[in-house]
Amino acid sequence: MDVSTFLITNLVNGFIGILLLLVGIFLFNIMTPKWNFADVFKDKGISGVAIVVAAFLLGLSIIVSATGF
Repeated sequence: MDVSTFLITNLVNGFIGILLLLVGIFLFNIMTPKWNFADVFKDKGISGVAIVVAAFLLGLSIIVSATGF
């Protein structure tokens, strides 16, 4: 395999992974319409929300990476 083909393939796979991550976040927002991030940040503080959001993003990233993209 040529180096340029390898780099282009990795860039395309990276963009597909980022796209799938954004789609997952969008779907999460659709599935939880009553849970607004802005309101939670204002009312409950950043620490609890940050843990939940970080866990969600890590889990979603692991799932996307496991798909082979």
